[in-house]
Amino acid sequence: MQFTHFTQFKTSLLRICVLGILLLCHCLTYANPPLDPHQLSTAVCGACHQDVFAQWQSSMHAQSTALSDPVHGGIYKEVVGSPTEEGVQLNGTYPVCLNCHAPNAALAGKTKLDNANYHEGVSCVTCHTIRQFNGIFDEKEQVLFGIQTYSLSNTHLQSPSGRYFAPELDATHPFPMEPNQTVLRTSQVCVGCHSQFHIPASEPSEQPSPTCQSCHMPKINESTYHAIAGGHSEVMIKRAVIVTLTTETVSDTLKTQVNLQNILPHHFPDGSPLRNAYLKLTAYGKTGELLWRNFQSFPPVASDDPQAFLQLVVLNDNGEVQPILPRQVTTKDVQTDTRLRPYEKRSLSYNIPSAGVTMIRAELIYNLLPQIVIDKFTELTGDLTNPVVAGIAEVRF
Repeated sequence: MQFTHFTQFKTSLLRICVLGILLLCHCLTYANPPLDPHQLSTAVCGACHQDVFAQWQSSMHAQSTALSDPVHGGIYKEVVGSPTEEGVQLNGTYPVCLNCHAPNAALAGKTKLDNANYHEGVSCVTCHTIRQFNGIFDEKEQVLFGIQTYSLSNTHLQSPSGRYFAPELDATHPFPMEPNQTVLRTSQVCVGCHSQFHIPASEPSEQPSPTCQSCHMPKINESTYHAIAGGHSEVMIKRAVIVTLTTETVSDTLKTQVNLQNILPHHFPDGSPLRNAYLKLTAYGKTGELLWRNFQSFPPVASDDPQAFLQLVVLNDNGEVQPILPRQVTTKDVQTDTRLRPYEKRSLSYNIPSAGVTMIRAELIYNLLPQIVIDKFTELTGDLTNPVVAGIAEVRF
C-alpha cells in the first residue's frame, strides 16, 4: 500500500513539474510579443494549436517560398535572383511573386527570405489577419497581387468562429482576436492569390456555390483541416473528373466515345498554367498486346491528338509559348484554353480498328508540370514529375 501511494505521489509530482515547465515556456514566449502580428512565427501558434500546426507544416502553404518549393525556387532563381539576398528586383521593381509566395516578406518589402518569419511562406498570420478582400484590381484597373488585394489588421487576429478573444480574457493569445466569418469562412480568404485563372466559386453569385474550404479545408472531428490539399494531392486529383467509355461496332470499326465530367466548381486542371492533363486511349488484344493508341510517342505530343489535351497555353510578350510568366497572367496572354470548365461534360470520339480487340481503356493522366519544365529542371523528381491517373474506364468484349 505504501509503495502504491509513493508511486502515485511520484506520478503527480512529475505531472506538476511538466506543467510548470510548460507554463514557464509559455510565459517566456509571450513575455515580449512582437508589436505587429505579421512578425509572429508559426511556432508561437503551434505551441497551443499543435494539430493544426502539424497539418499546416505538411501543406504547400508552408512550402510556398523559393527556399522550400523546388519548382518555384528554380523559376525564382532563374527569373528573379537569389532568395537569400536583400534588394533583388524583377524588371526594376519589387518581385510581385513574393506577394503570394512570401507575403510576410512582401509586407515588409524584403527579399532576403531566410530572415525573420519570411521563410514560413503563407503562415498562420497571413490568413488570420485578413480583414477584407478588396478585389484583384485597384482604382486604376491595375492588377493587384496576393497580399495587395486585402485590407489587413496590424493589431487583431481574425477568427472564423464568431467569438472575440483578448489577452486580458485569455492569456494564451498574444494578440486580441476578433470575429470575421465573412472572410475566413468564405472563398474571399483565398482569392487574392487563387483568382488568377477565373474560379467561379470565388465570385459573388445568387446561386449557392461551394466555398474553397468545402473541399480543401473540410471539417474533421469538429476541427478545420489545415493541410489544404490541392493539385499536389493524388487523392484530390482522383476526385475531380468522372471518366466513362462507350463503344459501338460498325463494320470493322469500334466507334468509341470517351466522356469526361468535371465535378469541380472550377476548371480542371486549375491553379497554374503548369498543370495539364491528357486522355490516354488504348486498345488491347486477347493476350494483353497493344493494338492501338491515340498517342504514338511518350511523352505524348499534342499534335498526335489535340482534343485529348487539357491545358492552358499562355504566351510571353514575344508571342512564344511560356508556361510561367514573370507577372500576372491576363486574358491577352492566353493562346488556347482546353481545360474542362466548371461542371463541364465533354465527349471525345474515336474510330478504332476492331480486329482482335478485346479491351479498350481510357485513362485521364494528370501532370503537375509540363514536360518543358521537367526537362529544364532535371533535379525535380518523385511526385513533381510522376503522372497521376485522375480517372479510368474500361470496356471489355
